[in-house]
Amino acid sequence: MKLLLALFKYFPSGGLQKDTLRIAEEAIRRGHDVTLLTTSWEGTPPPDGLEIAICNVNGLNNHRRMDDFARKFLETKNLYDYDVTLAMNRIPGADFYFVADSCMATWMPQKHSKLALRLLPRYRIYLEHEAAICAPGSPTTLLYIAPFQKRDYQTIYNLPDSRFTYLPPAMDDRCRRPSNAAEIRSRMRRELALQDDETAVIQIGTNLWRKGVDRVCETMRALLDQKRNVRFILVGGDKAEDVQKFVSKYGIDKHFTFLGTRNDVPDLLQAADIMLHPAREEGAGNVLIEAIAAGLPVICTDVCGFSHFVHDAGCPTITEPFSQDAMNKSAMDAIDHLPQLVEKVIAYAQTQTFSGRTQVALDTMEQFAKNREEDLMKTICSHNQPLTIPCGIVRLETQEGEWHLLNGFTLPMAQEIIHHHKSQCESGQWLKNDIKRRVSRVIVGDNSFIIKEFCKDHALPCLNHGHRTWTYTQKLTGLTAPCLAWLHDKSGRGFLIFADLGQTDLFYPKQLERTDDLPATYSAAGKILAELHAHGVYHADTKTVNFVINDRLPWLSSPVLIIDCDDVHFHHSISKNHQIKNLAQFLALMGNLPEELRERLAVDFKNGYQQTLKLSDADMATLMAQVTDRMKNDKSLENNLPA
Repeated sequence: MKLLLALFKYFPSGGLQKDTLRIAEEAIRRGHDVTLLTTSWEGTPPPDGLEIAICNVNGLNNHRRMDDFARKFLETKNLYDYDVTLAMNRIPGADFYFVADSCMATWMPQKHSKLALRLLPRYRIYLEHEAAICAPGSPTTLLYIAPFQKRDYQTIYNLPDSRFTYLPPAMDDRCRRPSNAAEIRSRMRRELALQDDETAVIQIGTNLWRKGVDRVCETMRALLDQKRNVRFILVGGDKAEDVQKFVSKYGIDKHFTFLGTRNDVPDLLQAADIMLHPAREEGAGNVLIEAIAAGLPVICTDVCGFSHFVHDAGCPTITEPFSQDAMNKSAMDAIDHLPQLVEKVIAYAQTQTFSGRTQVALDTMEQFAKNREEDLMKTICSHNQPLTIPCGIVRLETQEGEWHLLNGFTLPMAQEIIHHHKSQCESGQWLKNDIKRRVSRVIVGDNSFIIKEFCKDHALPCLNHGHRTWTYTQKLTGLTAPCLAWLHDKSGRGFLIFADLGQTDLFYPKQLERTDDLPATYSAAGKILAELHAHGVYHADTKTVNFVINDRLPWLSSPVLIIDCDDVHFHHSISKNHQIKNLAQFLALMGNLPEELRERLAVDFKNGYQQTLKLSDADMATLMAQVTDRMKNDKSLENNLPA
């Protein structure tokens, strides 16, 4: 299995970074090829077998750089043929998203106004990424690590259970309380210059405000006011000068030690007496279960994803809204009863494994790769709402020219299809060949594609047939055959790759082979035309030959779809003239059917159209009288027969 991991930044002290590395190491151990796409790697060299792909991103601030990183991830994913992709940050388009934090759409509106969320790029970009991950047509499965995450995402985005997979905790097994815990404790306390009667309060984490370091400082000040002999030990990746400046405001400098990033956290946990972790935001909090496994009592806020483990271990949790007085009192009570609390925590830890996350994650991804449809179109032709552009369109520059690909459709696949198309056309195997365009059907494995080549396309986008077809097809997702890729090559030709619907349309007699299905099919054709008109869309050529029966894409709900979308116009509302013309085009070209059947199917078509637009019988009768008149008097309809 070829696995692509995406992580914005790697630094050894981050919890998300540790999870990323553990997943990568487990995948390598199982014999998989693993690539990590990241903007930077800090710390020791990566393990053997892990390929680091450094991604240069643009932007003056983090949210702009993250937005560019998301685009570069999609380019990388589609440029190379990965079996599985896992985004560790909020990045749309991956097969899996590791939900490390809480749902932004849940807590952001509580802190910021609707106007700020809509206008400020920092908030808007992150919320757009999250919404794209959770969109109905998104292929992404959410790997969540705390029960509240699933609850919040389902509440906001109405996601089904099938979009979620639970990952159990994962911790550094070295943190589990060893048999020589007393020896380690004695040695580490000497190194830290801790007195025998001094209570060591530890906190581990980066991001002072988010982890609630100020709250711990307030508690320390309260403990010192009560003449408690306490020392606050902070471990994390924040800058030393920022930490010192932050802590100095509380007057606890003489009772504070900042250790920075450490790789001996298991030993530090043995040296400490209690962990305080009053975080404002914490998706999970691996340090909580690592402390419990070490036999160390913990006090945390209940916003932490793993706060239920703290509660079950017999330790206090601080409920929301946060109360500093409650925090101070809980710390004082815990310190007064440390021996009893330690005994409870050790007993609880012996009943827990606190592990399995990486194994479950890899098992899930392996099963996904094994069961993934060979027909990649099923992944990318999901149920998107009509008239919206699906997220995850990738633009690539290659030696051939400029590519546009739907997320999930890889460049190697597209290149192979275009190569087959050219070979078939050279040998005379085409569906259509004239001075302007060539059309062929290409079969690769079990997949069938329609390729439309514009032999000389205009450079200006407004006049470029390929550009128009690509853009309009994406806007009409769900109503037309999915367009998977578009190449504008350096010689000026345009190539479009479509999912093949099948070989039967509503003009030629071949449709008579399925008489029983035709009423529903013609009704669906009426509904499609009504959907276009309801959104102000005028398709310049709605003759029956452009309505193709959907035989090959069963995951698309409609039994028939419209094709040839290079001449489509989008208006605020459909004009009466265009509405009449479209209906007349369709009804005038039903001549290849027996008269009685044609009349019945015309009724089915009209009913589908009327019901979708919710027209009254009187309005429909008036409209059809105008259509009939147009069919009698418009000679151009007679000359519009397919070749």
